[in-house]
Amino acid sequence: MMAKELLACNGDDGGEDGVVTSDIPSPTVTYFDTEQSNYHSAKMRNRITDGLTAVQKGNLTYMRLREENSRGRLFLIVDHMLNNRPNVAFIDGVADLVTDTNNNTESSQMLSLLMELAEKTDSHIIAILHNTESNVKKGRGHLGSEYERKAETVYMVEKAKDIGSSSIVTAQHTRNAPFETFHITHKGDGRLELSIPYEPPKVSDGDMCRAMIDRAQGSNPGKTTFTKNELEEAHAKARKELGGGDSLSEKQFRNELGNFIRQGFLEEVLSASGKSHNPKLYKKHDN
Repeated sequence: MMAKELLACNGDDGGEDGVVTSDIPSPTVTYFDTEQSNYHSAKMRNRITDGLTAVQKGNLTYMRLREENSRGRLFLIVDHMLNNRPNVAFIDGVADLVTDTNNNTESSQMLSLLMELAEKTDSHIIAILHNTESNVKKGRGHLGSEYERKAETVYMVEKAKDIGSSSIVTAQHTRNAPFETFHITHKGDGRLELSIPYEPPKVSDGDMCRAMIDRAQGSNPGKTTFTKNELEEAHAKARKELGGGDSLSEKQFRNELGNFIRQGFLEEVLSASGKSHNPKLYKKHDN
């Protein structure tokens, strides 16, 4: 969406939907695709250029670099940018320019080269980096940590669980004023629609408790007794899937369980010692 809006800018407006502004009339854009197949690369390019004029389409260079190794990709990016000096360059994804995202030296050298390249070509570089496979919202490996320290703006794009084919866009770190969280919806006709502001779904305590129990039961729907650890893990999954945010701390989780019990969503089972203030097992309420 950002690439398409940039190409649609005429230097005095905000592009097709007023999303992006540019002081440069007819900016040139290069999109480096490091991982997609021919089919998906063509699909992406068509989505970017759909509805643009012939001149605007001509300002896009789409380079598919999947078949190259990391050094080959980096060489082709540097060569193209030095010779063509695009106004904006997208690198999707920057992790494919190194052999190991946890290699401190390699990651630092690659990012230093991109920063030097941006200065020499007067280009703005937008790099895409996947998150770690966890609840921690940070870029993968040492490369992610290094990139977050050096980037002008870091924003996160994640799938919205509650709004169909939508993604939530959040400002993580920025040297300028942060923007308001918004979401982008992919329409059936290929269009992308932006909505501001984004309001996360409000999940009732009852729905959250039922979701937690369902995930704790797993492949055993008849199970009614659970350990605290089982419920804690199930609760974290339910919060993530229902858009409730990250996992709660130990204290917050205990308070949440107490709240479920007080409202009758869960029935407390005493521990072997009979201490109700320190329960070890809980089971689903009959109602």
